[in-house]
Parts: sequence; structure tokens; C-alpha cells
Amino acid sequence: MTLTNKIYNILKYFTTIFLPAVGALYYGLAQIWGFQNPEDVNGTISLIIVFLGVLLGLSSRKYSKATHAGFDGDLIVSQDDDGKYLTLGVNDSIESMTAKDEVRLKVVEK
Repeated sequence: MTLTNKIYNILKYFTTIFLPAVGALYYGLAQIWGFQNPEDVNGTISLIIVFLGVLLGLSSRKYSKATHAGFDGDLIVSQDDDGKYLTLGVNDSIESMTAKDEVRLKVVEK
């Protein structure tokens, strides 16, 4: 399951900002004004946050694997009769790669 950028950003906002704020607000107001079941409401909100966090994590992982997001290339591990060897596959020109302070590679086993 891969989410669109718009849906991902909306879910991320609700998971990291909105729902925790609503939970804290309800719990605090329940203490002051005597609202019913503050632990149950906050527990329910927390379970929703965990569920949405898992969905976001799965979507992010699938997106990263599919797009190589954030990687400058691949470090390809291959094996022949003589043993294992490494090959470098870069997404940009060698000139632009050497101008960087650091390079991030995704390890790919073939």
C-alpha cells in the first residue's frame, strides 16, 4: 500500500500533531471540568495514533524501496565463481558525485 503525497501528509499531520493535541486537551479538560471517561477517550485516541503510525511507516518503507528516495546510487553486491564483489551504480554524473561531502548508497544484492 503506497499513499499519495497528499494523503500521506494529511495522515502524518493527524498522527503527529492533531490527535495527540486532542487527546491531551480532552484529558486536561476532563480533569478540570469532570468530563467522563478521560482514560478511555485518551486510550482510544492513542490506539488510533499507533494504527495510523503503522500505516505511515509501511507506506514510507514501500515508497523508499520503490523510488530509492534519498539515495545517490546503489552498492551492488554480486557473486560469481571467484566470490563476492561490489559494483557502484550512481544516479548522477561522477563529477557531481565527487563534489559532494558525503554520498548515500542503497545496498542491492544480485
